[in-house]
Amino acid sequence: MNAKSLSKLRQKLISERKLLEEESKKITGGNDQKTVSNSAILGKFDTHVTSDERARFISEFADEIAIEKMLEARIALIDSTIAKIDQDKYSLCENCGNLIELKRLEAMPCALFCANCIKKQK
Repeated sequence: MNAKSLSKLRQKLISERKLLEEESKKITGGNDQKTVSNSAILGKFDTHVTSDERARFISEFADEIAIEKMLEARIALIDSTIAKIDQDKYSLCENCGNLIELKRLEAMPCALFCANCIKKQK
């Protein structure tokens, strides 16, 4: 793969990472503390809160945690992919070791497997 293509894919990954970080900050309110104790959650409720309101809040909180975990996993994958680019180990299929097709990488810069290996898995 030529240097221009690598640079373009690396920049695409950096842009996606920045977007994901912004989304993560929206969820966490910019707070680096990832987890909140049950008492901190339940402490937000006074005695006038109905059980339905409490259940809705806890459900929304659980959804936010799940989304945050997905964002963290995607950011980690992007970081790993950028490290592979920097170490000249990018574009190799993790299954067979052959080069992953450029068209596939342009569509999915974090692709781990070539098209042939994906077909075999199906």
